[in-house]
Amino acid sequence: SMKPDLILLDIMLPVMDGFEVCRQIKANEATRHIPVVMLSAKKSKEDLVKAEQVGADRYITKPFKSAMVIATIQRLLS
Repeated sequence: SMKPDLILLDIMLPVMDGFEVCRQIKANEATRHIPVVMLSAKKSKEDLVKAEQVGADRYITKPFKSAMVIATIQRLLS
């Protein structure tokens, strides 16, 4: 099975949204330690709060600069 060091997760997914995916990752003892960075075009305060509630480590809104995403990943993995 795959053991990622970090997960980049979009909110808009076809079957279940990224919030639910993140909630399930953080609820699972085997995966809760993995940092989750949520990426979204949604910029509302409600979405940011929801990301925090489901356990996202960071929430980055699109459009974003790749250097900022890389810096975020480096901070979370260091």
